[in-house]
Amino acid sequence: MTHTGTLIVGGGLSGLSLANSLHRSGNEFLLVEQRLRLGGRILSFGPTPEEQYDLGPSWYWSGQPHVTALIETFGLRSFAQHADGDALIEQVDGRITRESAFPVMADARRIDGGMVALINGLASGLPEESINVGVSVTALRREEHAIVCTCRNADRSEQEISADRVILALPPRLIAQNIHFEPTLPPSYTSRLTAIPTWMAGHAKAVIEFDEPIWRTAGLSGDMFSRAGPLGEIHDASLSNGKGHALFGFLGWPASQREAVRDQLEDRIRDQLSRLLGDRETCDARITMIDWATEQATASHSDASIPLSSHPQYGIPPETGAFWDGRVILSSTETDFQSGGLLEGALAASAQTYSLLRAMAAAA
Repeated sequence: MTHTGTLIVGGGLSGLSLANSLHRSGNEFLLVEQRLRLGGRILSFGPTPEEQYDLGPSWYWSGQPHVTALIETFGLRSFAQHADGDALIEQVDGRITRESAFPVMADARRIDGGMVALINGLASGLPEESINVGVSVTALRREEHAIVCTCRNADRSEQEISADRVILALPPRLIAQNIHFEPTLPPSYTSRLTAIPTWMAGHAKAVIEFDEPIWRTAGLSGDMFSRAGPLGEIHDASLSNGKGHALFGFLGWPASQREAVRDQLEDRIRDQLSRLLGDRETCDARITMIDWATEQATASHSDASIPLSSHPQYGIPPETGAFWDGRVILSSTETDFQSGGLLEGALAASAQTYSLLRAMAAAA
């Protein structure tokens, strides 16, 4: 059986940031990630590392210290979200109005190379033998001197890993739904975890690539809002170097409605953009989509069935954020009070967990 000082479960931004902090301070760790890639809800695609579109989070804000510091550490370049031009509003009946001076995404910024550049920067400094993808934790068992984790590998084989402490860098709902605990956690505790919705999990996102930014030449910012759908909210996703022109949109329909017309979604998106932009060139647009509600490593059953309509009040109090004498700690963006649900929240949760581990080590 493999043993490690700290086992990090989850290779998203929070888990990787914590792994990076532990590695730089000379602490032993092992990170396991259910997906076959790192990044969690951060997912980018494109022709080159410098030219990437985001299918997960796209923005950060300049007043967010953790993200800003990470960008500076890796020498990344950021740029302001394009907002010049008018916005479009589409009503249920198809009526479209054009609105001027509509600063929807004031102060929002993006990163050259997409948000995956943060993941690549964090992962590049970690020892390969300490990162294991395609590994999901199915059970945690408390023993006298260790926490024993039962893991299922991508090939369906199982292994056990023992650790002095375990950091669950996962959405709370997935912890409650997918991990068996021995001894069993109190039902009241599990209920508190289940009540915390996973940010972004019930939504779907599409990136639509064009040969030319036809909305900009029409004096539009790319900001569009529709009650007709399928896209409910649309923004400019073009690359800063002028080599890639795109819009991205969040599908406004719930997961069940998306699933019912999945084979028709691309055509319906093209039809909608043709209505909004008045240009049949949208028929040739290249569409890439991800439905996060179908991602088992992101969405719980509750997340998929009831999508969020507003930003929840996130944050976990100390009595909920750790158990088994502090040997199991929750650390995801949903656990942060101030910036929960955002990239900043994931990094803040990681920083708080690292400080807690250092305090525990000093007191031992």
